[in-house]
Amino acid sequence: MDGLATNILYIAGICGGLVTIGGFVAKMTKPHTDLKDRVEKLERVVNANHIQLDKDFESFKQQETVNSILLEGMSHLLKHGVDGNHTKQMAACADKIDHFMLEKGASLK
Repeated sequence: MDGLATNILYIAGICGGLVTIGGFVAKMTKPHTDLKDRVEKLERVVNANHIQLDKDFESFKQQETVNSILLEGMSHLLKHGVDGNHTKQMAACADKIDHFMLEKGASLK
């Protein structure tokens, strides 16, 4: 019986050591897995924001084009009001505005 108790204690000691080593390994790898999960979550957020920023950039480019055309038209109108000329440029600018509105007017935001 003495030998059996010794063997049981020996096996229990080995099991306890394995559990301790397993707990140690789990504690050592937890920061890595937590950081990995956090980085993956942040990457998903960044990708979603990147898509939205691309849409916003496109919208800003369209607004820039609209502003440029409108400023050109205002310039021709002012010049026409001052000296009565520039009717050809006004007609060309009106065509530009019409073309832009027909091409992209529905997609302006």
